[in-house]
Amino acid sequence: MSVAAILLAAGRASRFGAGPDDSKVLARIEGVSLLARVAGAAARSRASSVVAVVGHASSKVEAELNGFDFDIVRNENLDLGLSHSLRLGLAGVPASASAAVVLLADMPYVSAEIIDALISGFETERPEPLAVMPVYRGARGNPVLLSRKIFAEAENIRGDRGARHILDQMPLGVLDIPMASDSILLDIDTPEMLGSAANGFRFKRQA
Repeated sequence: MSVAAILLAAGRASRFGAGPDDSKVLARIEGVSLLARVAGAAARSRASSVVAVVGHASSKVEAELNGFDFDIVRNENLDLGLSHSLRLGLAGVPASASAAVVLLADMPYVSAEIIDALISGFETERPEPLAVMPVYRGARGNPVLLSRKIFAEAENIRGDRGARHILDQMPLGVLDIPMASDSILLDIDTPEMLGSAANGFRFKRQA
């Protein structure tokens, strides 16, 4: 059984105020871009392969991914929203993979250990879950793992919505994995949030 990863890095991120030739995911914390942090976690994880979906400022974003052995997919229709990037990512997952972990490129503190915990939960839980989600103090976060069994359902999502839209409505089949870190809840939406993260301000962490 193999589990792939999908790295979503295509959005315009209008709340961040990035220009037409720049991307929020290229912003840096301690000299390392948000994108490179998440990409590094994916590369160090047990994911068998990684599909990176790029779009806005694609040439710069792709350049930031140089050195990673990822499959690159371009989203040429950004107006279709996050769901279109998700569909492109799912389509790029190798047929040999039984599931995929969906990663957001603006969550710089998601670690390889978090990704691996989701994969391990999928591999060991019986009956096999349809999805695996990380939870911190009762709050579900990202990334999420999707079994291939629900790829088709995820591909039916439209608009600026991701897989969480269907997972939060599923009464059965979702495995929640408790996490010791609030990293699964912290995404960078604005320059102010980037500044807070860079200065060490985070949600209260549980060791």
